[in-house]
Amino acid sequence: MPQWVPGRVREELHQAAVDVASVASEDELHRLLQREFDFPDFYGRNWAAFWDVVSGLVFIREHVRFVGWKSLAEHVADGAMMLTDCLDRYRDRYRPGLRVEYR
Repeated sequence: MPQWVPGRVREELHQAAVDVASVASEDELHRLLQREFDFPDFYGRNWAAFWDVVSGLVFIREHVRFVGWKSLAEHVADGAMMLTDCLDRYRDRYRPGLRVEYR
């Protein structure tokens, strides 16, 4: 069984773990997502840009686990909600097999 990779996502794995526990703002969340999912340098760090990137520029792993979700939802509630909405929409439209966990 493959191991979870904390931090940087490795290309050869189909899963990713992203620690969001210490995120305190939407800007920090976007910077973390950009780094962990290898978004391009021109990523605009907003939800419209997030959608553009995940729906056409990068490949999101088949199984993504967000660790520290409770903290993110408490401190950056709007960002947590937008992230779940975007990933749900992405799964519904393009990747029905995508598995996302919020722990």
